[in-house]
Amino acid sequence: MSREFLWGASMSPHQVEGHNENNWTEWEKNNAEKLAKEAESSFGSLKIWDKISEKATSPQNYMSGEAINHKNRYKEDIQLAQDMGLNAFRFGIEWSRVEPKEGEFSEEAISYYRDYISEVRENGMEPIVTLWHFTNPKWFSEKGGWTNPENKDYFLRYVEKVIDEFGDKVTYWITLNEPLGFIFNAYIMGNWAPGRKAPYSAFKCLRNFLSVHKKTYAEIKRNHPDSMVATANNMTNFNAVNDLIPNKVIAKALRRIERGYLIEKTIEEQDFIGVNHYFKHDIDLLGRTSEEIKSDLGWSQSPQSLVRVVEEMSKWDKPILITEHGIADSNDEKRKSYLQESLSELENAENTEILGYLHWSLLDNFEWDKGFWPRFGLIEIDYENNLERNIRDSGKLYSQIIKKLN
Repeated sequence: MSREFLWGASMSPHQVEGHNENNWTEWEKNNAEKLAKEAESSFGSLKIWDKISEKATSPQNYMSGEAINHKNRYKEDIQLAQDMGLNAFRFGIEWSRVEPKEGEFSEEAISYYRDYISEVRENGMEPIVTLWHFTNPKWFSEKGGWTNPENKDYFLRYVEKVIDEFGDKVTYWITLNEPLGFIFNAYIMGNWAPGRKAPYSAFKCLRNFLSVHKKTYAEIKRNHPDSMVATANNMTNFNAVNDLIPNKVIAKALRRIERGYLIEKTIEEQDFIGVNHYFKHDIDLLGRTSEEIKSDLGWSQSPQSLVRVVEEMSKWDKPILITEHGIADSNDEKRKSYLQESLSELENAENTEILGYLHWSLLDNFEWDKGFWPRFGLIEIDYENNLERNIRDSGKLYSQIIKKLN
């Protein structure tokens, strides 16, 4: 891995900034009681249930509130990232801050993000900026959100403003984070805002995402041709346990459903392929499984999975940026070996140009419909002690790996 390799971490604004006012905060108010009542049936089988039950059954857990107060402590957090040796940092711009009312841009928010980007650069890190990470201004959602094709122009107006303000300060842009994952959870399963089970709405949302990514790509490249622009895509390792043809056929079909369609339709508007990876799913009609790790969330994960997903993407002949990869591990017992082994496997990736690795997450944060109890951070947040930040042993290990490989 070369000296230019991007070693970093990722975060999203709603999960860390605190005191947001968007469609998701409205959804939290309407669903916190329900999520708390359903917590035991949802998470009671997890090994850590006794440890998390009090928090998971509290409605307050599902209200993002001040989150980890990153908006007021971002300089401290960016300094911690720099102390760890990171040379890249992925973060997002919260649309609802920048345009809280339709057509009215907040100079305070623009100044905040301008200072934020400068702080990242001054600490020797490459800013990697996400334009949309699941949340919308309330006024946008009231107009039908992403299911209304006329609403694309609102997002593009926001993009034009952001590019005008920050385009000369940023090289790497993520237009949309996990668009298919969002559609599945928001419009098929109905467990994310806006919380609807509406397949036709899912289809309309997909069409709008495809269109808005292409137009956003064109807008960024028109103004800044040297920019690197892509989507970040959730990619599961659908693993055929053996060579039985049915297992291989099913695994291939699931890969196609999860990621092939969107990438195929936008491949000319992807300067690289952003890979978010958390899941390993074994496919075997006889119910057998291969070696795996279970996260605190009960997700099946494997250190070998990341490189397998990355190598699958080599067929597109585009460089790869690992935009998210991590594990929920409150005791920090599995994260160290999972991180080290995953990166060791990644060094042996074949036929693939890898731009960098961004760990999820730099800090513990608010995990959407699960609240505060899942712990993904290289840096621990002490919620009982003024949100104190403490670099975990896994964070120290990551720092050592970066120094060694640089």
